[in-house]
Amino acid sequence: MSADNLFTLWGVNAGGTLVGGIKSYSVKPGMKVDTPLASGQARGRVQFIPEGKPVVDFTTYAVGSALTALTTLGKLIASMSGGLVLYGQCRDDGTASAKAGSNHLSFTYASGLLMPTRVTAQAGKNRGYAEMTVNGIITFDGSNAPLIPASGVALPAGLTEAEYYGLGPATAAVAIPQLTSLDVAFGIGAESKGSSEGKQFDTAVWINEVKPVITLKGTSPTTFTDAVIPLNGRITTQVNTKFYLRRYDPTTGRFYEDNVAQHIKIVAAGLAVISSVDAGQGEAEITVELPVVWDGTHECLVTTVGSTIS
Repeated sequence: MSADNLFTLWGVNAGGTLVGGIKSYSVKPGMKVDTPLASGQARGRVQFIPEGKPVVDFTTYAVGSALTALTTLGKLIASMSGGLVLYGQCRDDGTASAKAGSNHLSFTYASGLLMPTRVTAQAGKNRGYAEMTVNGIITFDGSNAPLIPASGVALPAGLTEAEYYGLGPATAAVAIPQLTSLDVAFGIGAESKGSSEGKQFDTAVWINEVKPVITLKGTSPTTFTDAVIPLNGRITTQVNTKFYLRRYDPTTGRFYEDNVAQHIKIVAAGLAVISSVDAGQGEAEITVELPVVWDGTHECLVTTVGSTIS
C-alpha cells in the first residue's frame, strides 16, 4: 500500500510577485448550504446553495514584498497579472523536500479585492519577526469560477526565504522611548455586492472606509509626560511621524545598518494618545494609540520599502 500524501503550505503568487515567508494561509470557499422546511415537515428533504462568499487570508514574514504587491489600500485581483494563486506543496516521503514535478496543489482567484490587514513587530522578551496579514474578499468576474482548486500542479521557480524584519524605532512627533511592539491595523472596511437576479456569487467589491490605527507599546514612564504624549494627546503629521521595520541581512544574521536602504518606513498623521499604563510585579507597560487621519493629499498610511533609518 502506498503512503498517504502529505501537503503543507508553500508560497503565494500575487500578481506576478512570488511572496515567500508564508507563515499560514486559510482558504474559505464560503458556500452557504440551505435546507428549507415546508409543508409542516420537521426535517428538510432537499438542499441548495443559494450563495457563496469566498474569502482568503495569509500571513507572511516577507512584509516588504507583500506591501509592494498590494500597497496600503489593497488591489483588485483582476488587475493583477495572473490573479492570486496560493500553493500547497506535496512533501516527498522520507525526505525534508517537496516532491519534484507536478505533484502539488494550487488555489486560484481571478476576481475580488486583496487587502493588507495588519503588520505587527515585537522586541524585548517577546522578540520575533515582523509579520503581515492579508485578507481577500472574492467575487465572480462573470467567466472564471471565484475559486479554482487544482492538483497535479508544478511549483513555480523563484521562491526566496531571505526577507525578514524586526522592530525599528518609532517617532510620533517625538521619539517613543523603550519601544517594545508596533501594531499597524490598516483599517480597510470593504464589502461585496451583486448577488442579485439569481446570481450565486457577488460580482463587485468596494472600500467604504479607511480608518487605520497604529498601536505602540513601551516600557518607559516618560512616554506619558507633557514632553512626549500629554494627557490631551499630541498631533502628528506625515512629516514628523515615522515608524520603521528593520530588515535582517541573511548574509550576516544581523540587521542591515541604518544607512543601508533595506528597511521599511511607515508614515502617518493623526492624534496620538496614551491608551493605558499597566503595571504588576514586573515591568510596567505603556500603550500609545494613534488613530490615523487623512491629510487630504497623501494616503492615510504611506510606506517606503527599501528605506534608510533616520
